[in-house]
Amino acid sequence: MKSLLGIIAAALLLAACASTDSSNSDNVKQTEVWQNYWVEYNEADSELKAGATFRFGGSTGTTLLLTAPANVMFDGNEMSSSSGVLIKGVIGGTHYVYEGKGYKPEYTFKYTNNDGKTFTNSIGITKCVVEDIPEVLDAAKTNIFAFKLPPVANGEHLRVEVTNSKNEWVYIEEPLIEGNTVTINGGDLNELGNGTVNIRFQKTKGTPLTQAEHLGGTIGITYNTKEYQAKLVNVTERNTDNIDTVQTINN
Repeated sequence: MKSLLGIIAAALLLAACASTDSSNSDNVKQTEVWQNYWVEYNEADSELKAGATFRFGGSTGTTLLLTAPANVMFDGNEMSSSSGVLIKGVIGGTHYVYEGKGYKPEYTFKYTNNDGKTFTNSIGITKCVVEDIPEVLDAAKTNIFAFKLPPVANGEHLRVEVTNSKNEWVYIEEPLIEGNTVTINGGDLNELGNGTVNIRFQKTKGTPLTQAEHLGGTIGITYNTKEYQAKLVNVTERNTDNIDTVQTINN
């Protein structure tokens, strides 16, 4: 299990290593541009977000503002430039964003550099279709969740996020997956205490780029299910001393 605090701390550590400076793309050698793309879909509101970053010299280099004729498209839509900190991409400096609606099995980014050379990279993720959520989660037993389809496909990873009424979170990384079921140990939920909890499943996938200059790049995707509610029972001894497993989030 990991706390949100630990994840944010790791993200900030990575961000601290990367440049937040920005330069125009026509000022750099085009063969020295590193690319990064991500997509996130939220089932609850059908919200779709995508981001792109271009850096000179590698994954920690200066971010680039694309100047004509350079541009980046997401599924045929031109992406808008932005600046500052973008938590999902763990970056500062210049980045590109798109917001829309709807799930697709695959999404495509198309980048054209200042030399007119194009790079097309796609990524997809299978739907995470939950079929049955137990009304009661038992901290003294294993708990099984049923899916209409296998919860993960090749290259995908699944995480279970459980939140109590005090906005304390527990993340269960890589739960036991067998066929169309996911099993979590009730003991992993002891830190949350007895009572109502919300459960969400998050699938992720990441791969190197198929089209890039010699520096390469990465592309990733996240699928978040809606939240499901259950009652957590039989927590015998609640331990909140370990901030690596439970952390209060202030809204």
